[in-house]
Amino acid sequence: MNKSDFCKKLAFIRGCEEAGYTTNSIASRLDVSENTIINLESGISNFNLNLLFRYMKLFYGYVDIGKKNVNVRFSFETESDVINFIKDYRTNCYLSQREFAQKLGCSVNIIRNIELGKTSMKIDLFFKMVNMLGFEVDCDACLIY
Repeated sequence: MNKSDFCKKLAFIRGCEEAGYTTNSIASRLDVSENTIINLESGISNFNLNLLFRYMKLFYGYVDIGKKNVNVRFSFETESDVINFIKDYRTNCYLSQREFAQKLGCSVNIIRNIELGKTSMKIDLFFKMVNMLGFEVDCDACLIY
């Protein structure tokens, strides 16, 4: 799933009858502007994973990362869990932070700061990392009504 489809799925989850939230009600609960939610759901902004997981938490949701063409999926509820997964997978593939950054087209400082938890990962970089490592991203929610 690409970023655009992923963000459309977020909007679908929010708009489900069981969830019953408007963009305004979600924005209020997350203490962000309604435009922030509209931009998140349309995929036009490069929002950070912290916002994504705060959004997903409202729907008892999670982010799935699965290996392409293999029936194995990993579900995550926090940004730090995703970052630890990516870091562990990177090191198991014997990729240094520098090599990883070069493959992604970003600076090694960005990778270092993300892995140390000093900065939140942006969604565009998240999709690049996951795809470069041979994974796909999806999301789902456990709507309780």
